[in-house]
Amino acid sequence: MKRLKWCKPFRVDVLIFDSLGVRYLKAGLPKQVLFTVLSFRDQVPVYFSLQLLVTWVKVARKYKLGVSQAYTLALIDSFHPKVVLSFADLHTALGFYQLYRRDALVIAIQNAIRYPEE
Repeated sequence: MKRLKWCKPFRVDVLIFDSLGVRYLKAGLPKQVLFTVLSFRDQVPVYFSLQLLVTWVKVARKYKLGVSQAYTLALIDSFHPKVVLSFADLHTALGFYQLYRRDALVIAIQNAIRYPEE
């Protein structure tokens, strides 16, 4: 069962989506880059704000997504990332986020890692 984890979004240069292979992704980032990891593995990140709620509803209506997937997109967007990196290449939220926020670069590294994070 997943547990709730409170988070406080802040502006980042790079958002690492999911903790799968996070060690490798962090190692490839320049030292001056501000980044954070947003993981849904054994937890559900929780954050509430009016802006998040507006984005949540907007995304759900525009792309006809379910509550959970629209929340994931709204939460990613609340960090205002310039780049989203992930080894979780099968997660559809990344594709929808690229459609929603065309100015952000989304990189899902295919076939990288298929086992729990290290």
